[in-house]
Amino acid sequence: MARVTGVPISFLLSRGQSIKVLSQLLRKAKQKNLVIPSVKKGDLETTHLKVLEAKTGFYEKPITTLDFTSLYPSIMMAYNLCYCNLIIMSEALLLVVSLKVTPEDVRKFNLPPKCVNKTPSSETFVKSNLQKGILPKFLKNSWSLS
Repeated sequence: MARVTGVPISFLLSRGQSIKVLSQLLRKAKQKNLVIPSVKKGDLETTHLKVLEAKTGFYEKPITTLDFTSLYPSIMMAYNLCYCNLIIMSEALLLVVSLKVTPEDVRKFNLPPKCVNKTPSSETFVKSNLQKGILPKFLKNSWSLS
């Protein structure tokens, strides 16, 4: 497991899943000469996440449980969401972190819908017909192994 994930054996026992996944993503990114940005602890606190706690107890009528375990990976694979496909645009900055799409391409084509996916929060990602992201590939390979 340590060899596959690229982490020391001690991490397998003392750390969570995130370090194992991030280690593998960093390895894949390095092979493609890409850099994954780091997130500061304070940046995570500004996100508006809603976590619902389960209400434990006995229920006489059947209840439904929803399996969200595969929801996020499915969305990431379907819409090619990846660090390397993110297009960041502002008045002062046009940054395309991508292998095949250059800033000139984006300006030239003015972000045609056939080339990008826009999220509900307005992030823009290159579609897989231009470039398949590292994260979607990684997730697909991980699922095929399980």
